[in-house]
Amino acid sequence: MVRALLCVMCAATAAACTLLDSVDGYEGRGVSAGATAGIDAGGGAGGSAGVGGAAGASASCSFDPECDDDDLCTDDACWAGGCINSPIDPTTIPDDNTCTDDFCDPDQGIQHVLPTTLTKQVLQCGTVVCPAGYFVRKLTCIPECGACNPSVCVNGVLCELPCEPEVQVCCGNECTDDDCPSGYSAGATSSTGDCGCGPGPTLSCTR
Repeated sequence: MVRALLCVMCAATAAACTLLDSVDGYEGRGVSAGATAGIDAGGGAGGSAGVGGAAGASASCSFDPECDDDDLCTDDACWAGGCINSPIDPTTIPDDNTCTDDFCDPDQGIQHVLPTTLTKQVLQCGTVVCPAGYFVRKLTCIPECGACNPSVCVNGVLCELPCEPEVQVCCGNECTDDDCPSGYSAGATSSTGDCGCGPGPTLSCTR
């Protein structure tokens, strides 16, 4: 299954990845060290091709299964009596997430991983202003920010990068088209518990 994961990529000799703080809402298994190997390798011995390399041809064959090179990053086929192992371009199998790096691991196949330099979500306590490029995902009483004033019920804001095809944005007192991230179009307006005092105006934005 293809999943977006937020993890610190391992060094080639490391056994596992270290996950970042779960406040970002992204947890899961790390990507193996092999995920970064062979990205620009050319065709290997016996006709196998590395990711981004040229297709290789090998011994004679009669059926496609005979050409399996145990590399999930190649498309294996028998053509005119010979095996063709063509590299798969990971960008042709998108995950509809503009924030992920797309690559292929020979053992795990197509991978879509958030870069280690990218923070998908930012928690801002005591303010409702998001950094440039982020939108307001939650505007409410956030436990990580401490106690709330009952008359205000907002003590911070959870900001998020616009990555998915559709995002839910917290508005102010009223939703407008300007509340959507750049490149997104405003859709339906609703009220949710994530956006202000129980509940608040929420705008669906799509790209």
